[in-house]
Amino acid sequence: MRSLELVLAFMNMILLAGICLRGVSLKRSVMFGWAISLVLLLLHVKYEGARWEMIPLYLLTLLPIILLLRSWRQKRQGANPVQRRRGIRLLIFTVALLYGAVAVLLPIALPVLKFEPLKGPYSVGTVTYTWTDRSRPQVHAESPTERRKLSVQFWYPTDEHESSQAAPYLKHPKIFANAFGQNEGVPPFLFDSLRLVKSRSMEAAPLSTEEKQYPVILYSHGNRGWSGQSTFLTEQLASQGYIVVGIEHAGGTNVTVFPDGTVIPFYADAGQKLDNHAFDQLADEVWVPDVKFVLDQLEEMEKGSTTPAEEGTSQAAERFAKRMDLDKIGIVGYSLGGAAAVQTLLSDDRLQAGINMDGGFYGSLRAPQGIGRPFMLIQAKGTFGADAMSDEQLAAVGATREQYEQTVGELLKRQDHAAAGGNYVLTLERTDHTSFSDTPLYSPLLSAASGLDARGAHTVIEDYTMAFFDKYLKGEPVDLSALKVAKGTKHTLIQGQGEDAGMEGRQTADDRR
Repeated sequence: MRSLELVLAFMNMILLAGICLRGVSLKRSVMFGWAISLVLLLLHVKYEGARWEMIPLYLLTLLPIILLLRSWRQKRQGANPVQRRRGIRLLIFTVALLYGAVAVLLPIALPVLKFEPLKGPYSVGTVTYTWTDRSRPQVHAESPTERRKLSVQFWYPTDEHESSQAAPYLKHPKIFANAFGQNEGVPPFLFDSLRLVKSRSMEAAPLSTEEKQYPVILYSHGNRGWSGQSTFLTEQLASQGYIVVGIEHAGGTNVTVFPDGTVIPFYADAGQKLDNHAFDQLADEVWVPDVKFVLDQLEEMEKGSTTPAEEGTSQAAERFAKRMDLDKIGIVGYSLGGAAAVQTLLSDDRLQAGINMDGGFYGSLRAPQGIGRPFMLIQAKGTFGADAMSDEQLAAVGATREQYEQTVGELLKRQDHAAAGGNYVLTLERTDHTSFSDTPLYSPLLSAASGLDARGAHTVIEDYTMAFFDKYLKGEPVDLSALKVAKGTKHTLIQGQGEDAGMEGRQTADDRR
C-alpha cells in the first residue's frame, strides 16, 4: 500500500473499532475522527489517485456520518436508542471486523506496483521511438504493402535529479489492461491500478555527459510480453551506465499501440500447442530479424546516414549518435526473447555477450560446442520440469504426457552445452517462468502464497546480470563464481569447463544448422 493509503487505513480501522465499542455516543470524538479521515481521503485522491481496491476503505470514511445522521433522526422522532442484546452486538462486531480485514487486505493483495530504488550511480531517462523496417511486411497486416513497424524503448543514464517527474509505467494502461485480461483469461479490472504505476525513469531526460560513450544492451521480451516487461531489470542496467534498447516485437506482445493510434494485438503465431518447430519458425522469421534490424539502425545512427523519411531513427540519432559504444553490445532476452538472444549470438558478430532468461533454445541454429562467446543461461528450477504442466493443461492443448516429455526433452537437449567454454548456468529456486518479468510484483502477496520469492529473485537476476555485463562489456575484473548477493532467493551457479567464455572452436552459422 502507498503512504496515504496506509495512514487512511489505520485511521479508518480506529474509527471502526471505536464505533463498534462505543457507538456514536462520543459525538465529538467521532466527528474529529471523521474529519481526519476525510482529509486523508481527499489528500490520497489528489496526490496518489483513487482506485477500486480502496472502495471498502473509502466507505468507512462515510460510516460515522451515516451513523450520526441516523442517531440525530431518531432523536428528532423521539425514538429511544435501540438496546441490542449481547449476542447481536457480538455479531455486529464480528461482521465489522471481517469487513475491516477485507478492506485492508484487498489493496494489499492488489497494490500499486512500486519498484525497488535504483542501485547505480546514475538516474535514468527513457524515450520511445517507432522504427520501420522497409524490407519486411508487418505481421498480420491488412495490406501487403504495409511494412514492419517496431516500437523501440531506450533507457539510459542521465544527470537529471531523481525527484523530477517520473514517466508512467504504461502509456496506454486501459488498452494494456483489457488486452492482458483477455490474453490471460481474467477480468481486466484486476489490472486497473497499473495506470497509477510510475517507473523510475524520467521522460526524455538528456543523456548523461559523465562518459563520452556508453555500452549498449538490447532487451528482447517474452512472447505475449512487451518492451517494458522486465522494467525491474532494464532500469537497473541503465542506472549502472548502460544504454538499454527494448525491442517490442509487434504481434508477439500483449498489445502494441503506435503513436498514430494503430493497435496490434497478440497473435498466437506458434499456436496453442506443444510444437518446438512452430516456435523455431517464429524465432527465425520474426524475432531474430527484429533484433538484427535494431542493430542495423544503431549502426546507421552512428554513421549519421538516416534519411528524413525515417523520422523515428533520426530522432534517436539526435540523442544517441556517437554516444553509444557499438564495440560493446550485449543482449538479454526473456522467454522467446531469450531464444532470439541465443540465435542472434550464434549468427551476428556485432553482439559481444548475452543472457537468456528462462527461454527455450528455439530457432534453427544449434550450439553443440557452446555459444562461442560470453553467455549466461538464467533459469527457474521448474520451468521445464516434469510437472510444469498438469494433465488438465496438457489436455487443453491436445497433448499427452508422453508428447510433453518428448517435446521438452528435445528442448533441454538443445541447451546441454550452454555452459561450455567457461560460460554459466544460473538456476533459481522459489521461482517460475514469470519471475523474470515484473508480473509477480503486480500482487506480491499472491505470488508469495504461490511459493514465489518475487523480490528475492529479482535481486539475484539484477546482481548477476549487472556483474556479467560489467565483466564482458566494460572489462571489469568480476568473478561471478564469487559473487555475493546480500538478499535473494536460493540459487546455484554452474560454470562450464574451458577458457572463461572463450572463443575456441568458433563456428560459422552454416556449421550450426
